[in-house]
Amino acid sequence: MKPRIFVVDDEKNMREILQDLLTGQGYEVRLFAEGESLLAALSDSSPPQLVILDLKLPGKDGLTVLREARALHPELPVLLISAYATVERAVEAVKLGALDFLVKPFDNDRLFQAVGKALEAWEVARQAGMSKPRLAATGKELDIIGGSEGIRSVLEIIHRVAETPATVLISGESGTGKELVARAIHYLSPCRDFPLIAVNCAALPENLLESELFGFERGAFTGAYSKKAGKLELANHGTLFLDEVADLSLSAQAKLLRALEEKEFYPLGSGKKVKIDLRLIAATNQHLTDRIQRGLFREDLFYRLNVIPIDLPPLRERKEDIPELVDHFLKKYSALYHYQKPRLADCTMQRLCDYSWPGNIRELEKEVEKLLILGEESWARLEKPQPFAVASSAGNSGRAFSLQAAVARAERETILAALQRSAGNKSEAARLLGVSYKTLFNKIHEHRISFKTAIE
Repeated sequence: MKPRIFVVDDEKNMREILQDLLTGQGYEVRLFAEGESLLAALSDSSPPQLVILDLKLPGKDGLTVLREARALHPELPVLLISAYATVERAVEAVKLGALDFLVKPFDNDRLFQAVGKALEAWEVARQAGMSKPRLAATGKELDIIGGSEGIRSVLEIIHRVAETPATVLISGESGTGKELVARAIHYLSPCRDFPLIAVNCAALPENLLESELFGFERGAFTGAYSKKAGKLELANHGTLFLDEVADLSLSAQAKLLRALEEKEFYPLGSGKKVKIDLRLIAATNQHLTDRIQRGLFREDLFYRLNVIPIDLPPLRERKEDIPELVDHFLKKYSALYHYQKPRLADCTMQRLCDYSWPGNIRELEKEVEKLLILGEESWARLEKPQPFAVASSAGNSGRAFSLQAAVARAERETILAALQRSAGNKSEAARLLGVSYKTLFNKIHEHRISFKTAIE
C-alpha cells in the first residue's frame, strides 16, 4: 500500500504544489484547508503515515492542531511548515512532538528528506505497536534485550508490577533503557489503551515545566494566548512518565506531590480543578537520597515515588548481554538501511565485549550502526581497528584510545554547543564556529545532529 500523507494548508496553491510533489514520489495525498477538518478525519478514520501541517491556519493554529492531533494519535508523525517561522515557535513545535520544521519556501530535496525520515519514524512506531497486543513474559517482545541475571530480575519486577497501579521509580545511568522499562510497564498494564505521556524534566526550563505539567488558561501569563492542557491531564486514565525527575524544581515537586495525593489540581490561571486518575512512573540517573541531603529534592515526594524501585544495571555489569544486543541492533539497522545483515568477526565481537561502554546501550547502538555503515564492504575481514572508539579495557582502565573517534566527538560537541548558543540558528552557529554555512550543514549531516538534539 502507498503511504498516506495528509496535507493541511490554507493556501490552495501550496496544497496543490505539495500534492504534485508527493504523488510524484508515489505517496497517496489527502488535502485539508484548515485544522478542524483534519482533526475530524483523524477521529473518524485510521491515521495516515504522516501529516504535513501549516503553522498559520484559520481558526485553530498549527500548534494547537498539532497538540490535539497527537492527543488522538500519540505516535503520529507531523512535519510543520511555515513562512513565518521563529526559533521560539520551532522550539515549541518540537516539544509538542513535531519531527521537523520546514521554512517556506523550502527546497524540494529538503522536503523529500524530511518526509522520508518521518515515514521511517512511523514504520518504527508501527513495528513496536504490532507487538503490543501479544506482549508476554519475554524481554524481546518488550524490546528489553538480554538474559543476564540483572535483566531477568528487572523483567520479573516489570511483570509483577504492571497489573497494579503502583508508582514505580526507575534508577540507572544514562543510556541503560529506563524509558523502555516504563513503556513495558505501561503496555502490559490495564491502562495500555490510554495514553503514555512522557516528560523530560531536564529538557524544559523551570519557568516552562510547571505549565507543561499542569497546563494553563488563556491569559494566565504573558504569551498564554490560548488554553493548554497539561501533561497530567493528557495522561488521565493512562501513564505519566517523568524522566529525569531529579531535575524538577522544589516548587514543581510540591505541586506534583499535592496533585498525586489529592488526585486533582488547578491549571495555571484557572479556578476550576482538574481531576486525574493515572499511573506514575519516574526515572532518574541521579541518587535522590543525595539530593535530599543537599536540600534539592523533597523527602516526602521521594517516598511517594519510590513505591516500587527498579534499578537498571549498567552495560559494563551485564557484558554477557552484549552479543545479543549487537545482533539486535544489526538486524534493526540492516532493515532500516536495506543492507544484508552481516556477521561480525570474532575479534570485533571480543573488542565490543571488552569495552567499558560509559554511554551504556545508547552508545553501543550508535557504534553498531556506525560499524554497519563504515564496514559494509569488508564485514568478513574485520581484523584491523575501525574508526569508532572501541578498544580493549586491559591496561587502559577502560578508556578508548582512538584519536579519530576522539576528534569526531570533540567536533560534534563543539557544533552542538554553537547551535545551542545560537538557539538553533545555523547561520549564527557557523559565524561562531568560523566556518561557512555549507561546511556547518555538511558537518551536521555527517554527525547526524537532529534539530531536536541541537536545541535541547
